[in-house]
Amino acid sequence: MSPNAKDVYEIINHCDTEAPQVASWGEDGRHFVVKDITSFETTFIPKFYNPIKYTSFVKQMNNYGFVNVSRLSTSERDSRREYWRHDFFVK
Repeated sequence: MSPNAKDVYEIINHCDTEAPQVASWGEDGRHFVVKDITSFETTFIPKFYNPIKYTSFVKQMNNYGFVNVSRLSTSERDSRREYWRHDFFVK
């Protein structure tokens, strides 16, 4: 089963409180950050739905209209992290 937007919201909320070093909400609450892709894929994705690869998670994000804003150039951005946003996806 692929994740839906509600699943993504739940997993980000869970990580934000239980493992913010893996994934968390951005300070503005309008984006989220996957900080440790390996742990996110192997530990947290299986807690919420059938295990899938992170690349499949990314495809689902694209299908739901999420935008990967990791490539925007700001001093806060870390190239090992992925930043995601959606206009209607807010903390």
